[in-house]
Amino acid sequence: MMKGIAIIIIGLMLPLASWSQKAWIVPDKFNPDDSITIYVDVSKTECTRLKDTQDDIYLWTWEPGNPVLGNGVWENSIENNKMTRSADNPNIYYYKMVTTSFYEIEEPKDIYKIGFSFLAKKKDGLKGGGCDEDKTEDLHVDVEPIPGCNTKYCQLPGVVFEDDYFTFIYNPTKEDKPTMAETVVGSDNFAMFLRAFLVDGSVRTIASYGEIINHPELWLEKDPNDGNYKNTFVPRLMFDLQEGEAIDYLQIQTVNKNYSGPDDVSDDRIRVDIGCN
Repeated sequence: MMKGIAIIIIGLMLPLASWSQKAWIVPDKFNPDDSITIYVDVSKTECTRLKDTQDDIYLWTWEPGNPVLGNGVWENSIENNKMTRSADNPNIYYYKMVTTSFYEIEEPKDIYKIGFSFLAKKKDGLKGGGCDEDKTEDLHVDVEPIPGCNTKYCQLPGVVFEDDYFTFIYNPTKEDKPTMAETVVGSDNFAMFLRAFLVDGSVRTIASYGEIINHPELWLEKDPNDGNYKNTFVPRLMFDLQEGEAIDYLQIQTVNKNYSGPDDVSDDRIRVDIGCN
C-alpha cells in the first residue's frame, strides 16, 4: 500500500517541476511533426513587466528558424502568435504548434541541435531596451528527439567525422512520395545517391542515379529490428580522398536502385555536416 502511495506522490510531483521554470516545452521529447506546447511563466522571468498584466501576450521567436508567418513588427505582433493564458495560473501563457509547420526549417533534425529561442511580449513591446520594454528576457529551451529514427532521414552518430564509421538511416514510413513507397520499391531495392562537398569547393559523386545499380556499396539494407534502411561507411574511404582533401558535408538522397526516371528518387535530401560545423 505504501509503495502505491509513493508512486502516486511522485506522479503528482512531476508536473510541478515544470511549473518552477521560466519556460518549458511539453513534451520535452518529440518528433518534428508532433504537436507541442511552449509555456512561459512571466512571474518567474527576470524582466517582470508582464507579471499580473491583463493585456494579451504574444510569442516572439527566432529559433529553430524564422516563423513561416513571421512575428510582425515590435510595435504590432501578429494575431497568429497570441498566447493563451492558463486557467490555473494567470501568469503562465502557452502556445501550441507543430514545429515543422510553424517554423521555416530546412532540416527537421536541426530542431534538436538548435533548440527553441523566444520571448513573450505585449502586442506593442514598447521601446526603451532591456527590461524597460513590455517583454520577458530572451528565453531558450533545449529539446530532444524521441529515441529512434522518427524522421525520414537520420544519422548516427550525431557528430560525424570523415575518418570514422557513419550510419545513414532511412525511415520508409515517413516517405511521402507514392512512387517511393516501400510497397512499390521493394525491400531489396532502396539505395542512396551520395555526394561529398569538399572544403576546396569541389563536389564528388560516387555514381549517378542510373549507375547505382552497379554500386552495392550504395545499397541500403533493411534492419529487421526497427524496419529502417541503413548503410554504414567511412566517408573518407568511400570517396577515396587523397592527402590534403577534406569533406565539408555530405548530401544523401534515397533512390530506387532500379532507377528509370524521376519517380524513382525521393524528393528531398539530407545534409550531413562533417566535424563540429
